[in-house]
Amino acid sequence: MHDDSQKAPLDPRAVGGAILEAADKARIAIAITMVDGVGPHNVFLNEHAIALLGYPREEILALPVWALIAPEELPRFKKMREERLLGRLDPLQGETVVVRKDGSRLPVEFSGCQISLGGHPATVSFFGDITERRRAADALEASETRFRTLVQSAPDAMAIVKDGRFVFLNPRAVGLLGRERAEEVIGAPLAEMLSPEDGPRAATRMMEVIDRGAPLEQPAEYRVRWPDGSEHLVEIASIPIEYDDGPAVLAVGRDVTARKALEAQLIQADRLAAAGRLAAGVAHEINNPLTYALLQVESMLRELPGAGQDPDRTPTLVERLRDVDHGIRRVATIVRDLRSFAQPDAGERGAVDLRAVLRRSIQVAGTEFRHRATLIEDYADVSAVDGNAARLEQVFVNLLTNAAQALTRSPVREIRVRTWEENDLVMAAVTDTGAGMDQAVLGRIFDPFFTTKSPAQGTGLGLSITRSIVQGLGGEIHISSHPGQGTTCKVCLQRHAGPDRPVSPAPAEPAMAPEGARRVLVVDDEELVARPLRTFLERRGFVPTVVGGGRDALHRLDRGECFDVVLCDLIMPEMTGSELYRALLERHPRHAERVVFMTGGAASPDVAAFLENTDRPVLEKPFDLGRLAEVLREVAMDREQRERKPVT
Repeated sequence: MHDDSQKAPLDPRAVGGAILEAADKARIAIAITMVDGVGPHNVFLNEHAIALLGYPREEILALPVWALIAPEELPRFKKMREERLLGRLDPLQGETVVVRKDGSRLPVEFSGCQISLGGHPATVSFFGDITERRRAADALEASETRFRTLVQSAPDAMAIVKDGRFVFLNPRAVGLLGRERAEEVIGAPLAEMLSPEDGPRAATRMMEVIDRGAPLEQPAEYRVRWPDGSEHLVEIASIPIEYDDGPAVLAVGRDVTARKALEAQLIQADRLAAAGRLAAGVAHEINNPLTYALLQVESMLRELPGAGQDPDRTPTLVERLRDVDHGIRRVATIVRDLRSFAQPDAGERGAVDLRAVLRRSIQVAGTEFRHRATLIEDYADVSAVDGNAARLEQVFVNLLTNAAQALTRSPVREIRVRTWEENDLVMAAVTDTGAGMDQAVLGRIFDPFFTTKSPAQGTGLGLSITRSIVQGLGGEIHISSHPGQGTTCKVCLQRHAGPDRPVSPAPAEPAMAPEGARRVLVVDDEELVARPLRTFLERRGFVPTVVGGGRDALHRLDRGECFDVVLCDLIMPEMTGSELYRALLERHPRHAERVVFMTGGAASPDVAAFLENTDRPVLEKPFDLGRLAEVLREVAMDREQRERKPVT
């Protein structure tokens, strides 16, 4: 057991020497400065302090302390000395710059305290070289400055989102959101800046980025809502980062409105190209019903003169007429589907019945595979998707056409179309039993203008545009294939956030009751259309008046004739239907409110623009006669109700 009381006391000089030796080894500079008298002067510096300042010991002890301080630092140190003398500054610490013997400047960090030495006030200071730390700090500051400059002047919008809220935006991001200052957005939820449909999707993707700790494969498109209510399409790539000691997302975005306009033109060009590729098959589909319709008509023209003498032949003639009617309706359906497919769409998004889109796509593309492949449809009961029906139809027409072309040399020719749901996504797949593709071809399948087909079969833009459409709707497309094992194209789409199913009103039954004495002015230059139309209207109880053009119609109205409905063809010589309508607005505005247009589908850009903006009913030829009577009745009744309404 040790007896501490028996230990010899330590020599203070030995202790002081040990401390000084340790300070030199630790590269800590020590100075003792007397602070009384005219000015402070050093009375002691350890070896490391001498080496740091570069003076011989005798010379540095003879120098006034102010000679060692950088000139710009002197005012601060003199004020500090005054505070110290008044006892208001203890301990002493900070950073400064000293001047070495060779004139070089040395940044140091110092700390000290006041002591009494021989009854006089003194200061013990510890200081060390911080050149490397200053250099690192300067480099970091320069790096941050460069980064800040880069971010602030970047051509793309950059924003940091943490816990679903904006914490940083560069000027481009502020403008992309339709604001003038970042302060208007800082702290606001990301979802409030997007359309209601896109907000939840953006939040889900950002959480996925944080959970994965890596960016997603593809950027996403969102509709940004500006304060004025307008929407702008932006493309955003999300990158996980650390911000304020927590996970956040760096969102890099750009306005793609102009690019989407160009893509829309390419999409329309692809639609027309696809319609052109389908033309040969469509011609075949049209020629078959036209052939038997013409044969039946020719046969009936020969037999009708003697039909009155033999009533037993009437049922046969009626049956033949039904065949003619079926053939003509089939032609009308084919033309309507192809015309609908080829025309531009408005790009609007909403709830879409995916199965209805697939069935319509099969009708349009059916000419490609109907006679050379077996089609298997396997539709599960799936939710409505968020999309655009016309563009999704274009996607599946392309996929079905590709599948049909892949079956050319296949011994088993089968195309399977199926739908199902997986997690929060609605899936649709088109699978063929064709030749398949190797990995080299599969790796380039979405490259623009890459194709393994002949020029007559495609331009190489189909799949590139298909992927662009799907991604623009917030979905993804994946293609898997192996040589000799066929190909599967899987389209993954977002569920629509609204009702589970798009609501389609049931078609109203056509009115069969007589229509009284309602007068209809029929304006059509095609006599073969106008003549049977007159007969039909008379049978339905209307009173039709038929004229061959817009000028004849205006002449009758100028004379004071009055009609309940004006049924007008759009494409006519001399005066088009749209020109007649504008004339009615000026000269006979009440009759302008009674116009119903007819169109065969082909229209100039001016007429197409007119149709897009008019609020008048438009019937496409060949129209359903029951629907025609219903529309005429509605317009006439609307006119009667307006004229009965008392003037207030």
